[in-house]
Amino acid sequence: MEARRSRATGSSARSRRRARRIQCATRLHPAMAEIGLRLRAGIHCGEVELREPGIAGIAVHIAARVQAKAVPGETLVTSTTRDMVTASS
Repeated sequence: MEARRSRATGSSARSRRRARRIQCATRLHPAMAEIGLRLRAGIHCGEVELREPGIAGIAVHIAARVQAKAVPGETLVTSTTRDMVTASS
């Protein structure tokens, strides 16, 4: 997993392994809860453009919209991600 952009209100990361994205978010929730933080995660699989200082593209925007719909402590994934992870299992 490679972190590409981080800021006070959020961060983004990329990984070639689809299931790893979900595992990462799932493991982050309890770790952050121990220090009093509740994360909202939104995961989408798609093409991204590597730009300085981070990543861009429609997949990034979709993930951000999905994250915005999550409640603190929740990870939401798009149906595209779900279908791709299920097909690769």
